[in-house]
Amino acid sequence: MNPGSLRIGTWNLDHARPQRHDAERLRLMLQADADIWVLTETNDRLALPGYAATHSAPRRGG
Repeated sequence: MNPGSLRIGTWNLDHARPQRHDAERLRLMLQADADIWVLTETNDRLALPGYAATHSAPRRGG
């Protein structure tokens, strides 16, 4: 990685189903070596070591 660069990973995990694929998902995320991950439709089972998690609730209404 170049000095001053930032790697951002994004992944829609479709609610991280089925659970039996969690180990492979985590392996792929760690292999990607992103500085920031934006995970949508996920859950706390896929917490990466060294990353802080921020959750937001779906918006309701218009």
